[in-house]
Amino acid sequence: MDDGLAGQGTTTSRSDRGSRSGAADERIGVPWPRALKLGPWEPVRVLESKMSVHRSTTEQWIDPGVARSHRTGDSMHETMRRDETPSDLQSGQAEELRAAPRFTLLIRAAKLTASDTEFLCVVRDASETGISVRLFHPLPADVPLTLELPNGDRHPLERVWEAEGKAGFRFVEAVSIERIVESPSRFAKRAVRVNLQVPCDLWVGGRCVSAQIKNLSQTGALVTTTERLSLIQRVKIRAEGMPEVAAKVRWRRQDDYGLSFEDTFQFAELAALAFELQRTA
Repeated sequence: MDDGLAGQGTTTSRSDRGSRSGAADERIGVPWPRALKLGPWEPVRVLESKMSVHRSTTEQWIDPGVARSHRTGDSMHETMRRDETPSDLQSGQAEELRAAPRFTLLIRAAKLTASDTEFLCVVRDASETGISVRLFHPLPADVPLTLELPNGDRHPLERVWEAEGKAGFRFVEAVSIERIVESPSRFAKRAVRVNLQVPCDLWVGGRCVSAQIKNLSQTGALVTTTERLSLIQRVKIRAEGMPEVAAKVRWRRQDDYGLSFEDTFQFAELAALAFELQRTA
């Protein structure tokens, strides 16, 4: 099992209990996060799988605004999404962004990384010159960012525009659009992880032991502690700014332990949580 991999198990989504009877169609967008008030979030389902694409025309993008939402564990329908160019973007910039043929992608999780922070995002479309992404929190200003795909490919970016819940970037270096679209990886079903360093407490059999969270995903976490934990042992994770999470130990390697959550996070919920944990660290 690879580093940080959390077991898939019989987990349920934190938002499933309140969303099973919800409407069939909802907006993919999520509320602009307040001071880490996690929920209620509209579910956003993302997969790291091979995707079919079609070559789009260079006409103005139109956002239909409605798509079927997915709970964690549901299969992903091949729902195509189109982006819209922000109204405040100058016409010259818009023409430049649309100069290269665009590919409209299935919703795909990715990360925007800086020198010491990582932010989850969803890639919505891409071309050989740039990408547009959906965001779940504002990005720090004047910070160079790099797109990191689920397969580990990294592409330095230049920010072109940013609006509430979305942003557009230009690639600094030449890219292979085929590789971005296909995203070949030997870990096709591995959830995207946010690397961070957050102190926490682990409650084990009524005892509290010190630990540190090294990464988080929708389904689990990688923690390090000097306490000896057993496989399949149940623990509870408590950290400042994070709701208490029940988990099981799935693997161990020296002082590192891979935990799988009993209740999984929605993608938007995890994105806001990771942002807040890093902001206050």
